[in-house]
Amino acid sequence: MQNIVIVDKESMQEAIKDGKKLALFVVNDDGEPERFLSSVHYSTGYPLKKPNKYVEKAIEYIEENYYKDIRSEDLADFCDVSSSHLSRLFSAATGATVTAYILSVRMNRAAYLLVNTDESVVDIAREVGYVDCGYFHKRFRAFFGVTPLEYRNSISLT
Repeated sequence: MQNIVIVDKESMQEAIKDGKKLALFVVNDDGEPERFLSSVHYSTGYPLKKPNKYVEKAIEYIEENYYKDIRSEDLADFCDVSSSHLSRLFSAATGATVTAYILSVRMNRAAYLLVNTDESVVDIAREVGYVDCGYFHKRFRAFFGVTPLEYRNSISLT
């Protein structure tokens, strides 16, 4: 595994652009890593195993509308298939459920915003589709293993 040391915002943005997975560590005063916090890929992390036009259409819709309330029935209607058929196709093509895919898109977008903006956690929660900040906090912690503020504070970019 290749280690990437991010020392500034430009390096981080370049790593994200190149599709590198970033790991977050708590560092001591000497800059040495003390404890692993989390890792993030800033993408869904679900590459298509079996290309499918319905799944590709669903993914495009999700990535453009992740901040909205996406119901499986509405997504299926958009793709012109039944909800159960889309669910089977989606799982076969990505290895994930539609719900897990939406969660991944939202959480990775939230992680990106936490690192690259000064927006409040409440604003970021709303921006990625969560009206209830407490629920967003719970989902973020379950997904990344740290709270949104711990995540933000674990990366200090100069």
